[in-house]
Amino acid sequence: ILNPISEQQSSALGQLMYQLGMTIFLIAGGHIYLLGTLTSSFNTVAAGGAHFGGDVSGSFISIVGQMFVLAFKIAAPAAAVLMIMDIAFGIVARTMPQMNVFIVGMPAKIILGLMTVSLALPVLALVVSDQMIPMIGDAAKAVLAAAR
Repeated sequence: ILNPISEQQSSALGQLMYQLGMTIFLIAGGHIYLLGTLTSSFNTVAAGGAHFGGDVSGSFISIVGQMFVLAFKIAAPAAAVLMIMDIAFGIVARTMPQMNVFIVGMPAKIILGLMTVSLALPVLALVVSDQMIPMIGDAAKAVLAAAR
C-alpha cells in the first residue's frame, strides 16, 4: 500500500497498527499528557535557557531502555505464536518433504498473526494506557530537568 503522506510503501498490517496505536493514544489521553508536559517544560526550562551539561545522556539511555522493554511487551505475543508456528511447519517440512510448506505456511501465518494481534489488543491498550503514557511525561520531565 502506498502511503501518500510519507510517499513510501507500507504493509496493510503496519497501517492498521499505526492507526490503532494513534487511536489508543488519543483515547488514553496521551495528547493531554503531551500538552501538559509541553507546558510544564517552560516552567522547568525557560525558552532559550537550556544548558545541556547535566545527565542528559543518562536520561536518554533510560528512555530508550524503557522503550525497548515496552516494544518487547507489545510484540511478544505475536512473535511467540509465529515462532511456534514456524517450528511446527519446520517439523512438517522434514516429515513430508513433498509438501510445499512455503505455499501453505504464508496464508496460515497471516491468518494466525492477525488473530493473535486481534486477541492481544485489549492487553495492548492496557500496556499503552497504564505504562507508556505516564512514561512519556516522566521521561520528558527527566530530560528537561537534566537540561537546566
